[in-house]
Amino acid sequence: MQSGKLYRKDRFSNVILIGFSLLFLWACNSQKHLQPGQEILKKTSIEIDDKSTIPSRELQAFLKQRPNKRILGFYPFHLQMYFMFENGKERKWKQKLQEVMGEEPVIYDAGLAERTARNLKVHLQNKGFYQAEVVETFEDGEQVFSIKAGAVYTIRTLRWEIQDSLLAKTYPDALVGQSLLQEGKPFDLDLLDNERARVNKFLRDRGYFEFSRDYVEYLADTTQAEEQVDVVVRIRSFPLNPMKVHPVYRVKHVYLYLDMPGITADNSNQTDTIQLAGRYLIFTGNLPTLKTSRLFGEVAIRPGALFSADDVDRTYRQLTALQQFRYINIVFDELPYDSLSAEKSLNCYITLNTDELQSYQVEVEGSNSSNHWGIGGNLNYNHRNVYRGAEMLSLKFRGAFEYQQDIIDQTRNVLYPNIFDYGVEANLRFPEFKLPFSSYRFLEGADAKTNLMAMYNHQKRPFYTRTLLNGSFGYLIRENERRTHAVNPFELNIISLTDTTPEFSQLFDTLFLRYSYESQFIAASSYTFRYNNQDKKKQRNFYFITARGEVAGNVLAFANDILGRQKTVDGFYEMFSTRFAQYVKAEVDLRYYQYLGKNSMLAYRGFVGVGYPYGNNVVLPFIKKYFIGGPNSIRAWRIRSLGPGGYVDDSFFPDLNADIKLEANVEYRFDIFRKIKGAVFVDMGNIWAINEFDERNDALFQWNRFYKQIAVGSGFGLRYDLDFILFRIDLGIKVADPELASDKRWLFVHRKIAAGDFNWNFGIDYPF
Repeated sequence: MQSGKLYRKDRFSNVILIGFSLLFLWACNSQKHLQPGQEILKKTSIEIDDKSTIPSRELQAFLKQRPNKRILGFYPFHLQMYFMFENGKERKWKQKLQEVMGEEPVIYDAGLAERTARNLKVHLQNKGFYQAEVVETFEDGEQVFSIKAGAVYTIRTLRWEIQDSLLAKTYPDALVGQSLLQEGKPFDLDLLDNERARVNKFLRDRGYFEFSRDYVEYLADTTQAEEQVDVVVRIRSFPLNPMKVHPVYRVKHVYLYLDMPGITADNSNQTDTIQLAGRYLIFTGNLPTLKTSRLFGEVAIRPGALFSADDVDRTYRQLTALQQFRYINIVFDELPYDSLSAEKSLNCYITLNTDELQSYQVEVEGSNSSNHWGIGGNLNYNHRNVYRGAEMLSLKFRGAFEYQQDIIDQTRNVLYPNIFDYGVEANLRFPEFKLPFSSYRFLEGADAKTNLMAMYNHQKRPFYTRTLLNGSFGYLIRENERRTHAVNPFELNIISLTDTTPEFSQLFDTLFLRYSYESQFIAASSYTFRYNNQDKKKQRNFYFITARGEVAGNVLAFANDILGRQKTVDGFYEMFSTRFAQYVKAEVDLRYYQYLGKNSMLAYRGFVGVGYPYGNNVVLPFIKKYFIGGPNSIRAWRIRSLGPGGYVDDSFFPDLNADIKLEANVEYRFDIFRKIKGAVFVDMGNIWAINEFDERNDALFQWNRFYKQIAVGSGFGLRYDLDFILFRIDLGIKVADPELASDKRWLFVHRKIAAGDFNWNFGIDYPF
């Protein structure tokens, strides 16, 4: 019977292989669909000599023609769909499918090729390669732009002319001494533009409201030396002032208009005004729900201070971070002034439209597979301004029940729910850095928030009842757009396991499993650092780094030692009649995203995590252990069904976990048509025990053999992208299974494919 199944699978695989081969041959013969003299542009490349420091990828942006999109880097799926629906009789449904799934052939255009060569040459000259030559060739569908960059022109001399006498006297070191331009550097127009932006920002942050980049100009002379340029940087004077100096502006008043369309100081009698230190809050009707002190505290623009563009940007960021307003706008109005003085005044007008304070959301989810079914749901409630200080309160009420086949007796056929899960979670976030009795503005310019969290969860299983209590106090600090810190000085977990059955106790007859699942008290502290260099305005490669460290139990162990408290008969301290955990954890998550074109990319992820128990416990608590597998991990295995090491689980208990986790993933992502996207992936990794107290066979991490226990899975998937949410389905295939003997581990090398090698995954959003 089994051989028949394998035969049918082999026959199916052969059919798929033949189908792909025919499609590939069809792709190679697409020229027959074209008119005489037309030729499809199959490939475009840029070859540049080693004298240029400009990366080839940067030059790709100047291509006026690009070949048709290709799936997996070689197959023009969209082009073939276009030709397939082009043949035969014309039908509306065929035309619609052609528009949705197809892509018109890219026909080589000599005129566009000439424009591309000209643009490449101009760009190279802008980067300082004034002798650059670009030659384009086209043969057999392949287009090549050959570039001889030549020598780069450099800055020989650099001289500044500051026509504004006050600027020259006040900021000589900042304007000249901190310049991005240096003698010997390439004469790069992008560098000149960056220097112009630097000068503009520096002065606009110091009161020069009317200053713009246009006041910075360059004079370049290339006649004095070969392949060198003499540069003069000139800051022009202000033409509207008889003294020819740029005026400095101070902020006189700051007006905040709350839920009002107007932005002028003249208001009707129906408005009310609250004044505080030169700032005015203007509103209609009842008092604003947000405290005036909180609102004014987030406005970095101060009356009497010099105008600063940085203060304007900071005000936008801080008001947005309050999450109270759906619309924020800041404008300035210059006040009349007849004097010839170099200092003038501005009024600032800030328009704010508040958002809804409260919101509700209902979520329903269901599950159904061969051994269980169930239904659950969440009721979410959010309040944006609980104590009138922009405090965010979130409440989540959860309830679920399901039927799961008896782990001990697989012959039972119970059709009523036997698993119940309910609980509540509360989060309270303060938009400031708060200590227990005080508040501080942490790191001027940084966005700091304080989080309080409490959670209760009750789980009723056929073999035990588990109650979890969790509470934490911590900070989320957004240093800038790239760096974020999360500090949790205090996190408390209390885990209580009761109502265990004799069958359950038999499953965990070892000390290791008993210590893993028994009731525990966890008092931990953690720190997380995140770095993200993604530029959402540009399609360029980027990476994420997340590093996290956590310690638990040290303070409690030290206090018990100092107080001289007695240990239990097992040799452990207890808190509230429950043993407390003592451990240290560290983990790093690194992700890199590489664009291969407008419609495809490679995504990489690497994860390393280690938890080490010591002192008051010999194993990590269950909720702190690592697991692997599932839709966001190694997709060829179900969640929590892989590892540790080469351990083979025959207990039917679906919670495999351990102390060490290594994982690496590579995913090729590409567009298929419109909102449908595809992916091909390879996942690898495993989990291991860190000490010999874990009695599971072949579970211990050992340097001389851990690499032999790496599980490898591959597969493909589809994504449906609705912009605001992405639905995902992946089919994972086991390629290397560490549970099998070494001579049976690798698919197609040691064994044939079988039904147990496949695993379907359904998920929301990308796995990483």
